[in-house]
Amino acid sequence: MVTVLIQDEGHFVRVELNDPSQKNALSQEMIQELTKFFRGLNGKQHSQWRFVTLEGKGDVFCAGANLVEMKNSIDWDHEENMRRALSLHEMFQAFYECEIPILCRAQGAVFGGALGLVGLSDYVIAEESTIFCFSEVKLGLAPAVISDFLLRKFPPGTLQPYMISGIRFSAGEAQRMQLIHQITGAGRSSEVFKDCINHFLSLGPQSIRVTKKLIKQLSGNIDWGERRQFTTQLIAGLRVSEEGQEGVKSFLEKRKPRWVTTSGE
Repeated sequence: MVTVLIQDEGHFVRVELNDPSQKNALSQEMIQELTKFFRGLNGKQHSQWRFVTLEGKGDVFCAGANLVEMKNSIDWDHEENMRRALSLHEMFQAFYECEIPILCRAQGAVFGGALGLVGLSDYVIAEESTIFCFSEVKLGLAPAVISDFLLRKFPPGTLQPYMISGIRFSAGEAQRMQLIHQITGAGRSSEVFKDCINHFLSLGPQSIRVTKKLIKQLSGNIDWGERRQFTTQLIAGLRVSEEGQEGVKSFLEKRKPRWVTTSGE
């Protein structure tokens, strides 16, 4: 069974978790497939894709770790347990290093490791009935691997109450925490997500990549001199780039930029 479906949509690529009978739980096979794909996204090979979308088949986006596999971990030696833990870390690292925006649609439930997938996405839409939970502590575990990535992006005080309590929280609370960015009515997430995709297809293909890189770069530990050099060189280059000139000219000429397209075109 293919646990991750990948569809080239021309200007973007669609990724779907494809194990709905197991609530799209993160099996070792799914982890490996996601890692391989997201590692390959960077560079010139797939430069035609402006962004990647992430969804889950069925009623649940992702229920977190595959508990059947986790139960079997008692039969693995330390090296095998470490290998599987490292493979999970490598998957999130591939998400974290993704150079193009990740747009995510969540429904049903987002538990455990699934919060790593959502938290590392750049724009997330969720249905109002979606339930979120850092469920690890309920199982005698800890959100160890995902915390390495989520705490690079979110203040510890925002996540700590939910990580240590394991309580479930609503889409509204997830939005307040900025884990998600838009809430839809029940059953409307697919329709709204399509509108979101079309909006991103109206943006400068180069500019959204560069803006994602800009934010990550400035979030790092660089001094003011480096920040000044990086930001001024970036905008100076973009102003005279083909895309930058087309964007300014189209605005002044009251027309759409040549890069604007819609899903399906």
